Amino acid sequence: YGQVVAAALVADGALDVPHLARRIADRLASFKRPRRVAVVESIPKTPGGKPDRAGAARRLAKELQPWE
Repeated sequence: YGQVVAAALVADGALDVPHLARRIADRLASFKRPRRVAVVESIPKTPGGKPDRAGAARRLAKELQPWE
């Protein structure tokens, strides 16, 4: 419905993108796979400590890059 699946990744070292893409492809249906990705230092959280999905979408929109 016009929305694109995206993911925010927290990497503590080098990120092996091809390996990660293969693992995701093995586990998720194609329509569930991220089309865009942002590598971030931390996941935005709500004041209650839960992941802030709506806030993350707004804040990370400029950092999203196409995913393979």
